[in-house]
Amino acid sequence: MAPEVRLDVQVRQGLFLSPEQRQAIELMVKPIMEVAAWVQEELTQNPILDDADSIEDVEPVRPEEKEAPDDAAKLQDDEDWLRNFHDGSDLGYVSSRRIKDEDLQSIEHIKVEVPTLAEHLLGQYRLVAPPHLVTAGEFLIRSLDDRGFCTLSAEEAAQQISVSPDQIQAALLLIQTLDPPGVGARDLKGSLLIQLDHLEESSLDYVRPIVEHHLDDLIRKNYKKIGSALKIRAEKVMEAAEIIGSLNPFPARDYGGGETKYIVPDLFVREVEGQFEVIVNENPMPRLMLNPRYVDLFRRGVLSREEKAYLKEKMTNARWLINTLHQRNLSLYLVARYIIDYEPDFFRGQFDQLRPLTLKQVADSLGLSISTVSRLSNQKYADTPVGLYQLKFFFSNSVQTEGGRVLSSRSVKQKIKHMIESEDVSDPLSDVTILERLKQEGIHIQRRTVAKYREAMGILPRRLRRSAARQSESSGAELALAESASVEDDEPGGDHAVESDGP
Repeated sequence: MAPEVRLDVQVRQGLFLSPEQRQAIELMVKPIMEVAAWVQEELTQNPILDDADSIEDVEPVRPEEKEAPDDAAKLQDDEDWLRNFHDGSDLGYVSSRRIKDEDLQSIEHIKVEVPTLAEHLLGQYRLVAPPHLVTAGEFLIRSLDDRGFCTLSAEEAAQQISVSPDQIQAALLLIQTLDPPGVGARDLKGSLLIQLDHLEESSLDYVRPIVEHHLDDLIRKNYKKIGSALKIRAEKVMEAAEIIGSLNPFPARDYGGGETKYIVPDLFVREVEGQFEVIVNENPMPRLMLNPRYVDLFRRGVLSREEKAYLKEKMTNARWLINTLHQRNLSLYLVARYIIDYEPDFFRGQFDQLRPLTLKQVADSLGLSISTVSRLSNQKYADTPVGLYQLKFFFSNSVQTEGGRVLSSRSVKQKIKHMIESEDVSDPLSDVTILERLKQEGIHIQRRTVAKYREAMGILPRRLRRSAARQSESSGAELALAESASVEDDEPGGDHAVESDGP
């Protein structure tokens, strides 16, 4: 049979995002300075938009309008909307441009010292590692690649520093409990699985199987294939994909060469007459306005059909940009406002009063999706009366006490940490003992939950803590004996006097 060329038409159902929808999602993720840079780029590409702070006052000529009344009315609506947008009035949130506070206006950035990944990990590791794993762990930490992954095999590492492969493996498992979550994994899949173990907001029981068995299909967005394999709807797969997408594929990404990092907060929280006010930081953003020259040309009716079509297209793009910025700022404000109203005691310095809060709880209350709340809480910092906090800090699961009081898991972790810090190092507390003490405070959790919280904080089990204490005491005794021997050596005629060589 001779080959032939045919054109076939197939109809498929699928979920696709338009370029505008993708950009709107990206804006939700970006912190304020990245958003400002993006808006600045849009300003260079759209002549209908201008920065009100950089343009000179122009009094456009206003002859008789020849454009259609609908066009003129629409243009006037856009100008009025922009005037409100400049100060956040009537938009549902408070903009920093409306606040006459020198404190807010003067805060351009907050200085934060950013350690290298190795420095960050070594500081944690030395606090929790038993002496026999210190050498192996420090070597592995310094051997992590630029992504934060461990690419050396246990045998290769053991051979290089003359320790056993079992010690290498034990040290690596301990490193994988440290911050940032996912560090020390062998590959991307392992890193994501470690992060899912740390992720306290994950009610989707099919997220982990997708990472374990269908990561390649997820990257290719074969949602239907994954859904068929797991017997779930494609929409559920997409929901899981949002959670997986919020994880950090490269744990070392936020760590540099020990440089100073400057964080510009997206939000300010201030207490005014006993009430907390949430203010969206728009200081770094250009103040958008319509270019008066093009508005004048549009009104005068002197444009050709092509020119008019071009300006209308740019006007549509400008309107979309402004609406998207408004939606981002409003959603960010609402999430922050919910957190502040939910945790007022925390923002007054009562840190042990932190209550449990989940992404789903906020999403359901505000009518947003879980993925939207996750995006808004990641990389967004709030400058509060008690310090600089990333919004995602406030999300954790709950533990209920006997009296019906609900505590944040972070509060329970702090209780466990305080117990262990004040324990007798020669007889450390077991998980069962910690469990019993928590029960005496009316906190009922499982023993495996105590172990999970302890491991999440990088605290060793009782056996290893006791072993580390004994080795520390032994090292201290040996040092004391050595110092004593050194003193005797210095005494004339001592038993350890150096003999002189014979003739």
